[in-house]
Amino acid sequence: MQQKPTKLRLLLATARVRCNMTQREQAKLLGVSAPFLSAIERGAKNVNTRFVDKLVEQKDNLDEATENILFSCYYDILARKFPFANDADVSAMARILVNIKLGRTTNGHSSKN
Repeated sequence: MQQKPTKLRLLLATARVRCNMTQREQAKLLGVSAPFLSAIERGAKNVNTRFVDKLVEQKDNLDEATENILFSCYYDILARKFPFANDADVSAMARILVNIKLGRTTNGHSSKN
């Protein structure tokens, strides 16, 4: 299988290293198996919405890279789902989904007052 370079792969590894975690520790925190997380980092597997939901559940346990990881997850999912969409549109859709998942309005402020 051809590896495709994605920001997500780098962001996952960066967040893990910043938190001084092993892949096994990060996988346990995210509620996925270590081999699954390793496959995502290698580009052998794609993320899915279940993985994104697990990440959102644990966002308070990760560092500031979490939002970028969420964005990259959604970007990868949307780019596969809409292969003919341009980069700006996929980015905008991904940002909207991240804001929704994090309980924000589209202008970046919390909608839970």
